[in-house]
Amino acid sequence: MEAGIELARSQFGFTIGLHIVLAAFSIGLANYLMVLETLWLWTGRQVYMDVYNYWLKPFALTFAVGAVSGIVMEYQFGTNWGTFAVRTGPIIGPMMMYEIVVAFFLESGFLVCE
Repeated sequence: MEAGIELARSQFGFTIGLHIVLAAFSIGLANYLMVLETLWLWTGRQVYMDVYNYWLKPFALTFAVGAVSGIVMEYQFGTNWGTFAVRTGPIIGPMMMYEIVVAFFLESGFLVCE
């Protein structure tokens, strides 16, 4: 196997491995933050807002790194596997669009609430 193909595959494997972990963690943490804020609005207890503010910082970090790794991943699809991207675009495209909508619109709403 060519060295360039092996390098492209290992680079993509690292990028998608990092991105999937960060995306799953930030989506789960966004739901947890929503529950905490709902409990704070419902009960008015300050402890819920304190826990919310504590977890908001790791959420912001995973959101930022996940967004950057997602952009890199999209470029790697086009540059490393252009033919694959053209043939599987109708299938993979909607899934990527869903992930982008969730990441940039739903999760960024929690960063604005601060």
